[in-house]
Amino acid sequence: MLIGLILGLIAGVLITFLREFLIYTIKNAEEVEKLTTIPIYGVIPLKKNRLTRNISAETFRTVRTNLQFLPGKNNNQIISITSSVSGEGKTTVVASLGEILAHGDKKVIALDVDLRKASLHDIFQIKNDIGMSDYLISKNSLEEVIKATDVPGFDVITTGTLPPNPSELILSPAFTNLLQILRTKYDYILIDTPPVGLVTDAVIIMNYADISLVVVRAEYTRKEFIKNIDRLAKEHSGNKVGIILNGTKIGAQYGYGYGSSYAYGYGNSKYYKNRK
Repeated sequence: MLIGLILGLIAGVLITFLREFLIYTIKNAEEVEKLTTIPIYGVIPLKKNRLTRNISAETFRTVRTNLQFLPGKNNNQIISITSSVSGEGKTTVVASLGEILAHGDKKVIALDVDLRKASLHDIFQIKNDIGMSDYLISKNSLEEVIKATDVPGFDVITTGTLPPNPSELILSPAFTNLLQILRTKYDYILIDTPPVGLVTDAVIIMNYADISLVVVRAEYTRKEFIKNIDRLAKEHSGNKVGIILNGTKIGAQYGYGYGSSYAYGYGNSKYYKNRK
């Protein structure tokens, strides 16, 4: 019996060790906390039932509230939203956040700047015949590429024609001029960027944004990416960076307010004061 007890303890420790070091993806907010000091602005559950859908909607409302309490809140107008790779839900976050902001009597526009892989138009079921790339090469006017959604006060600019040089277009004066024009017309400008782990476009856009939100997905995003984002945020100390944790599993034991209460105001002041 003693030998069996000892072997059982050794097996338990070994299994725990293997799970910790052989599972490369994050599972929950607690694991994100261990890997970075970047604040979590929202924890979005998997949408499987009415309860989790309600929590998801409430989470985006608290993200909206968090934006109002950030340092320099009057200048948090341009928000870039990225992820590490495709499939983490950044475009869905752009659409949902834009809708919540518009419901708060704000004028909102979302820009699909993932010029290599258009997707925002599919969510709103609008045509992508002309868009961002066509405006940046002066083929179409701004009025022609802005398209209204079904949500009052919420417009989008889709990618448009697939360009051969996406990075050059984003670096062009036309793009920075576009942002300056939109600042005068909209309360919030959401930028759906390419995944930061695949191309450099997202890092370029982060320098234009007032705040950058990084979408990570539970049981999908690699832990190493969280560490890389933490390092990137410290290297670009002039930029505000936050994390949206998507696709978390929430059981009935967590209760209704889990996602929203966890996100509300989470770690913002500590992060910005202690950041080096």
